Amino acid sequence: MQGGEWGRLLVFLDRDRREHRWTMPMQMLAGSGEELRGALLAEGLTITSSGRDRARMADYIQSERPDVIARCVTRTGWHGDVFVLPRETLGDTDTEPVLYQAASLEGVAMGQGGTLDGWREQVAARCAGNSRLVLAICAGFAGPCLGLIGSEGGGFHLRGGSSSGKTTALAVAASLYGPPGYRKEWRATDNALEGVAGLHSDLLLILDEIGQLDARHAGQVAYLLANGCGKARAARDGSPRAVASWRVLFLSGGEIGLSDLVTQSGGKVRAGQEVRVIDLPADAGAGL
Repeated sequence: MQGGEWGRLLVFLDRDRREHRWTMPMQMLAGSGEELRGALLAEGLTITSSGRDRARMADYIQSERPDVIARCVTRTGWHGDVFVLPRETLGDTDTEPVLYQAASLEGVAMGQGGTLDGWREQVAARCAGNSRLVLAICAGFAGPCLGLIGSEGGGFHLRGGSSSGKTTALAVAASLYGPPGYRKEWRATDNALEGVAGLHSDLLLILDEIGQLDARHAGQVAYLLANGCGKARAARDGSPRAVASWRVLFLSGGEIGLSDLVTQSGGKVRAGQEVRVIDLPADAGAGL
């Protein structure tokens, strides 16, 4: 612990009387506070339109002195013996709570529906005999285990044409964590993927449609996700910013492979990329 990244746990009710909890970084109180108010309004908190009264909200948050001090972390997954999720922490105690802290309430689309027995019967059992669907489920279970065995990240890419089962495999993997919205798309810059990876640390990151990824960045992204370390960046005064880190296993899908993207931009496929991203045909040739 370095004593930085201070925050406040905000608990409030929306108009439907549903409770919301957000570990807000204190730096959001800087300036006019528009970003803070926007995030709270999006979650259903009623805020007065009076400028003077709006300023009181920031004063109240900053002046309060809670009785309990929690440890805040900026990525999901294992932190010692506790496992941190965007809206829940498993294994912490009342005397030492651990909270996930981020500048946005929009985290990973995790959720629960039905029962474990229902998932076993209606999803897992139907995957028996299909090696690609079994792989997808195993990848989902393996993601949270990387930290337990001290392993690095990496990924599997299912390559194949339309109706070859790629989307089905990704949906099966997503069912371990939440709704279909848990699945993301490759259509993002390498900078944006850093943020996505941090939100899925020690979870399974599911990325669809690799063909949407900028071919110029394809090789770099493979190293970026697997190595678990973001780019080094400088602050406005030239001092180094803290480098983002994560530990993630990812499952990908697309009509082309990573090597195809790399060569499209005139690049050369390297052994390190092929080891970190295992390319597999989505159709295993078994008529499934």
